[in-house]
Amino acid sequence: MSESGGSHPVIAQRLEQSLSEILSRHRQDLEKRKNFRGQTMKMAGHGEEHAPSVWATLYALGELDADDRAFFERHLDAGCAECQSELRIFARMMARLGVEISSDYPKSVGERFLQEKHQVQTTIQMEYPGVLLQKAGLLITRSAGVPWNAAPIPGVQSKSLFVDSERKYSTSLVRLAAKTVYPTHRHNDIEEVFVLEGDLVVEGVHMVSGDFCRSEPGSIHGATTTEFGALLLVSASQQDEILT
Repeated sequence: MSESGGSHPVIAQRLEQSLSEILSRHRQDLEKRKNFRGQTMKMAGHGEEHAPSVWATLYALGELDADDRAFFERHLDAGCAECQSELRIFARMMARLGVEISSDYPKSVGERFLQEKHQVQTTIQMEYPGVLLQKAGLLITRSAGVPWNAAPIPGVQSKSLFVDSERKYSTSLVRLAAKTVYPTHRHNDIEEVFVLEGDLVVEGVHMVSGDFCRSEPGSIHGATTTEFGALLLVSASQQDEILT
């Protein structure tokens, strides 16, 4: 039993890993540039040494010391479009990861951050309904906020709670109407089914609320049925093979 959906937790994890790598690299880069203040970031004609991404990244994450921070803020106030653009980019990354905006930033900078964060969080909610928390490898989804989607098999609906797009594996709530027959299928990966409500008949075994079924990759389920309907929590491959 499987269905498809978005890959938001995977995206967030990749963003977090990328941000960590960028931060480490930029810290090293900034240390090499410590003798530059009057040269690296001239207010006119930045040249090759401007390095806005280095400054904006470290500033956005609160990694600049007091002198460097004050210097960069004066530079922002002077109207550098490149650095302001870099800040907007990292505000979006921070919003994706759920990173809080520091209250210590100057008002104009903080307002820009908060505006960008709000826009990204709104987009996340539109793209991935029900997501309450998505940061640092954690995902919390409120299933009541996720819509039911009809599956290709008559009588089957599902709510996607998590999808691993690389593995093509999902965790979902699956609802079966009374008298539904889920056809014989071969499992491409581990399948785990927990009966939350109702009844389910698997290989002649009558399962009820609280029962659990695990299937190994390559195993085959005969036709699965329900007499009165069922609500299931299912983790399964999206590449299972329907045999009949």
